[in-house]
Amino acid sequence: MGMLTALGLAALTATASASTPAAQHAGLVVGKMQELNLEQLEALYSLLDDDGSGSLTVHEMIDLFDGINNDALLIDDCNGNPAPHHWLGDGYCDDGTDVEDGGLDFNCNIFLCDDSDCGEDCRVVEGRDQVEVAADMGVVYGNVRDANGEDFEVDLVEGTTYYIWTNIGTSDGHIADTTMTLFDADGTTVLAQNDDGPVGATNSYIEFTPAASIDAATILVAPKTRNDRGTFQLQVSLTEPDLTIRPPPPAGPVTPVTIAEGRLSQDNMAYTMLTWDFASGSDSPMLMDGDTSTIIGGDANAQHDEIVAVRLSGTCDTSSFRVYGRDRDEPDTDLRHIRVAYSTDGSSWTCYTQSDDATQGGTPGMSDASTMCNEGPSHAASGNEFNVDAPASYVEFAFWGRTDIYEIELTSCTVGGSDTAAPPPPNTDLLGAGTYGAANCIAETCHNDGHWVEVAFPEASDCAGDMSIDCCTSQCLLHPEATALQYNDDGWCGCMTMGDDVAFDEAINSGQHLGPWTACTICDLSSMCRSEEHTSELQSP
Repeated sequence: MGMLTALGLAALTATASASTPAAQHAGLVVGKMQELNLEQLEALYSLLDDDGSGSLTVHEMIDLFDGINNDALLIDDCNGNPAPHHWLGDGYCDDGTDVEDGGLDFNCNIFLCDDSDCGEDCRVVEGRDQVEVAADMGVVYGNVRDANGEDFEVDLVEGTTYYIWTNIGTSDGHIADTTMTLFDADGTTVLAQNDDGPVGATNSYIEFTPAASIDAATILVAPKTRNDRGTFQLQVSLTEPDLTIRPPPPAGPVTPVTIAEGRLSQDNMAYTMLTWDFASGSDSPMLMDGDTSTIIGGDANAQHDEIVAVRLSGTCDTSSFRVYGRDRDEPDTDLRHIRVAYSTDGSSWTCYTQSDDATQGGTPGMSDASTMCNEGPSHAASGNEFNVDAPASYVEFAFWGRTDIYEIELTSCTVGGSDTAAPPPPNTDLLGAGTYGAANCIAETCHNDGHWVEVAFPEASDCAGDMSIDCCTSQCLLHPEATALQYNDDGWCGCMTMGDDVAFDEAINSGQHLGPWTACTICDLSSMCRSEEHTSELQSP
């Protein structure tokens, strides 16, 4: 009798004699490579064939992968509960309210609102990798944690060309090299594969046009070498990206980050640090006015059981803050039971209290970070510095003494490896007021496609052989669609319009679709004067 080798049958393979009943064959379970005779294979087949049709559906075959006989591959839903993967995008909104289905919930950002079954707006789950992706949704951040890589699901429409690529940074924590494979809905049929994209030897790039629509195709981003681990960026676009190899821009300063707003609680909110909403606090401009000896105010008990918090003008990769204050009752301990937390949205927080400075009152040191968010065991001196080692746009401080707070000072903020904790420079026009009016220009800023849509590319020959930012401006003003431009330090000029109904200021302030490069200047042309006699049909590419 022929012998067949079965790999990875998990809890669905068994070794038994030929005289053992078929049900017992399937019930003897091991999770290793097995030698199966024909009778054993038939028993396994019978176990998988739940509907008795004599053939195996894709869902029945999936049981081979997780060893659970339920015709489904189980994945963690928005709340971390195991749920059948084929409930995603099945036409029914799984939003956690259907108790008969176990209250399973796919209505969050990582599953694209149950693959749009629940609409387009849903809650954001932080700290989880994206599962579902869609074309033109922007950059998705992934993390290769083992040799298997990371999977993403994407729906593909017949006849539409998709451009899929990875970007890899050079700082610590990024993966060294990726490979990328696009699978059909069955998860095994390879549609396209790439190791090294057209830009660099470490990124991956796929251009694919499906002959038929595919629901839940799989993008697998894997490490080039077995032991490689780290983060990467994935993008899926309907627009062919500009992957021209250009020399890296010279290093330059980044926009400084400052404390933009201060707020405080007045309802004994210290125990709600993890859920407190920054917007619900009382405005406190004195919290960052530079005065380190004047009380900011609060209720009759000062900041007892209260929170003070700051919003930054940008996001710091890492940051440090000095806290100034004094306790009303205990002269030897200034900042009593202090706790610190950070956030990127001002409403969901991560506790992280760490300071290299000495504590007061014989209390434990804080050099080892604590993630506890209730009454802390340590007291700090006024002016002690607290460090945050993760991306933060908001930082809050809570106290359990009758503490008067004077000031929160941002002492360090790293963005891309550079410390930017400094007052922003005065706003100046790079072009000044000339024939075409004043352009609002942002130096050392480059776009990265998205809502920055290029419509024309003036040449040096249009500028008497010398392309300058002034000539780039004059040429783009000749284009009837151009409302913005990018001028590169090497003399390249691109005229742009803003897509997705995004205004220029909104695009700059959000930071979305702005690249890591600095050898560029982006200008807003929307408010500049255009003379009708000078407006011509500068052709789009």
